[in-house]
Amino acid sequence: MDGLQTELGRGGEAVGQVQRQGAARGRWLRPQARRGAILEACLALEARPGSSYLRRLGESWSLPCYATSTPLPPSPASTCDATGSKNQGYQVAGFVWWQGHKDQNPAHASVYEKNLVRLIKALREEFKAPDAPFVLATIAFEGWKLSGPGLQVANAQLAVSGEKGKYPEFKGNVKTVEARDFWRDASVSPSKQGYHYNHNAETYMLVGEALGRAMVELLEQKKQ
Repeated sequence: MDGLQTELGRGGEAVGQVQRQGAARGRWLRPQARRGAILEACLALEARPGSSYLRRLGESWSLPCYATSTPLPPSPASTCDATGSKNQGYQVAGFVWWQGHKDQNPAHASVYEKNLVRLIKALREEFKAPDAPFVLATIAFEGWKLSGPGLQVANAQLAVSGEKGKYPEFKGNVKTVEARDFWRDASVSPSKQGYHYNHNAETYMLVGEALGRAMVELLEQKKQ
């Protein structure tokens, strides 16, 4: 998956921030293989006490054990260490994906859709969660002015959405949200780093809310 591999190994500072914030809440995911990780790709885990060894696209992740007053059923990936209780793992509730900046070139954009389909299937297989909902947002650099390979990536992201019908197996369990409406210009943002959406908090909040609503929608459909 050449196009997706381009995004690996980025953003070590953010990893540390995620670790610090998560540790304060008693649980976090920690990349072991190297300081960088896939930050634009987020795994939505239904938090379960215990330690798990998660292997994903060449990265090693561990979910440390922590104290709990409510023991939970064991999961297939439960491998708690000596500091915590055994037979307590995690349950994958769904996957959230927002990525694509480094794929805005003809070579990567041309295979992005194919790679994305493979990624969705590979994650579900890897985490033994064949029915886990998968939600993603389009890239949105420069909003509706997005063009060229970037537009090709956004169209590929829209193409896998279940309601489009192109991939029948994704109906009701994969959903893409359109994020270009959420772009905010540098003139009303803290920075001029377009590849980081100008660090605009409103953009981040709106995309996050849209992804959350999409996930809730799929989870509700799953119950029916």
